[in-house]
Formats: sequence, C-alpha cells, structure tokens
Amino acid sequence: MKKHIILALVLLCGLLFSSYGFTSDSVPTDRVLICSVLETVTCVAGDECEKGNAEDVNLPQFLSVDLKRKVITGTKVDGTQLKTEIGRIENARDKLVLQGSQLGKAWTIVFNKKTKKFVLTVTDGEVGYTVFGAWIYR
Repeated sequence: MKKHIILALVLLCGLLFSSYGFTSDSVPTDRVLICSVLETVTCVAGDECEKGNAEDVNLPQFLSVDLKRKVITGTKVDGTQLKTEIGRIENARDKLVLQGSQLGKAWTIVFNKKTKKFVLTVTDGEVGYTVFGAWIYR
C-alpha cells in the first residue's frame, strides 16, 4: 500500500512538472538564441498582404535573444541597433513563448523547440507583421 502511494506521488509530481515546462526539452533560460529571419508578411485590414524579407519591414537579418538578460538585439542593414526588452517568458513543452511591447507595438515570438523554427508577430493596432525564421543556440 505504501509503495502505491509513493508511486502515485511520483507520477503526480512528474505530471505537474511536465505541465509547467520543466521537461527535458526545456530551453535553458541562461542561453542566447540566434535567429535568422527567412520571410515576412505585412497585412493591413481590407488590403492584400505583402510578402518580403527582413529589410522590407526594417528588421535585422539576424536577431540575438538573450534569455538571461531578457533582451533582443540586432543590427539593421543601415547600421541602426535594434533593442527591445522581453516582458514575459513561458517555457512550455515543445514551445518557448516570449512577449513584449515597445513604442506602441506589441509582439510575440513562439519558438518551436523540435523544428528550431520560430514565428514572430507584431502589431501597432493598424498593421500586422508576421515573421518566419529559424534559430540555433549560440
């Protein structure tokens, strides 16, 4: 009987930890991710969406995501530095979700831990941007 209670507690703890992102495939929050922008899509309500690249939406081709310092940085084509603070980090089972806002724009990035792809969405309430890319650890 005592062994069954201990086994039940072990299983319960395993379920609790896995549902809160403490799985073996969690992204360590002391790592830096390097992201490459592959494609962008810009949409305005009532208009057609436009596909493009990082330069078309004034984004750096590569972004550095420092999870420990909670900051995203990059250098645009014209040499201008991009820097934004990460407001929220959620380390889910097979996804890492980051959110923030700056200068009237809100953004969310969802990293797929298995495929090493990401999708970034940004909006200012009038225009929506979707960015597709890939990432690796630095």
